[in-house]
Amino acid sequence: MKKILILALICSFSVSIFAQEGISFNHGDWSEVLATAKKENKIVFVDAFTVWCGPCKWMAKNSFPDKAVGEFFNENFINAKIDMEKGEGIEIAKKFEVRAYPTLLFVNGDGELVHRAVGARDAAGLLELGKVANNPETQIMGMVKRFEKGDRDAAFLKNYAAAANEAGMPNSKEVGNAYLKTQKDLLTEENIKFIFGNTSSPKDAYYSFMVKNKAKFADVVGAEKVNGLLKSVIGRPFYRNNELDFADVTKAYSEVFSKENAAKYTAEFKMNYYGARMRGEGFKEKFLNAAVDYLENHDIQNSQTLNSIAWSFYENTTDKKLLKKACGWAEKSVDLDSNYANNDTVAAICYSLGKKRRAKKFATKAIELGKADGSDVSSTEELLNKINSL
Repeated sequence: MKKILILALICSFSVSIFAQEGISFNHGDWSEVLATAKKENKIVFVDAFTVWCGPCKWMAKNSFPDKAVGEFFNENFINAKIDMEKGEGIEIAKKFEVRAYPTLLFVNGDGELVHRAVGARDAAGLLELGKVANNPETQIMGMVKRFEKGDRDAAFLKNYAAAANEAGMPNSKEVGNAYLKTQKDLLTEENIKFIFGNTSSPKDAYYSFMVKNKAKFADVVGAEKVNGLLKSVIGRPFYRNNELDFADVTKAYSEVFSKENAAKYTAEFKMNYYGARMRGEGFKEKFLNAAVDYLENHDIQNSQTLNSIAWSFYENTTDKKLLKKACGWAEKSVDLDSNYANNDTVAAICYSLGKKRRAKKFATKAIELGKADGSDVSSTEELLNKINSL
């Protein structure tokens, strides 16, 4: 009996230690959380999440359980985890204008926002965010007040622009432009990086400047990144147009890129444009045709892109001619970078085509690679059972 008691105490002590690691969340209602924060003179950290948000789940699994994160957040904040689509979360989302997930909110005991950030962070990034949010000198709302009072110090404006951008605040561009107006030379490495990081629309004040000086931006940031950003920025406004003339897209790309690249980017845009509308009548066929056009007329060497398109074909067509094309793209993806996802895609398509031996080969390889990198391979194991029963 004594041995059992000692063992029970050891287990209890172990559980106690385990429970202390990571962020400890308060599960009371919102008024209770605020009251606790006010009583203890602490800020409330809110993980504003939804159940369908992948990055939210990633943080819950990888960032919140971290020991250093837990020690800092448990000591300095009252922590709350609130679903923004249920119960009190719906009103909280409205009050703090939560539109993207995860949004990380920091609120004082009076229910006033003091800091916020949008997007997932690893443990180190979350810890750094917590330190920023806990410092009155770096809290976003303190910066808002300084800006409203007319503070236009260059260093302050630069920090405020970065914080506003990170927080997803609508005035981040205004603050960024105010900073750039303080600069005599916009082509310093520092300012090139700043402009690059704050450009998301052709309407942005310094978009034309970046296009004009594309070569210098490429020297600092890298040509691939600059071309990728400009391609995205140019195409973004066209996605909202339901009666689109693709000649207009080509014209827009041609103003920045070579004729060859403009044609390639238009073909890619067309595929994605139809892909985003696949639920609409007739758009699935348009997507499939546009994808074939894109991949057969342009040299695509991106493994992830090839695999993603191949998988879309697997999910959206039973046409054997199209599936054979998709299988070729998936195999090319494997040749470029063999991983769990693309081996699984080849296996799935080969199974649909009745190619048992080839399907088994790639399914087995996918499971091997998936287990090695910690992926959930249960769906591929189910597929392998189906392949074996062919």
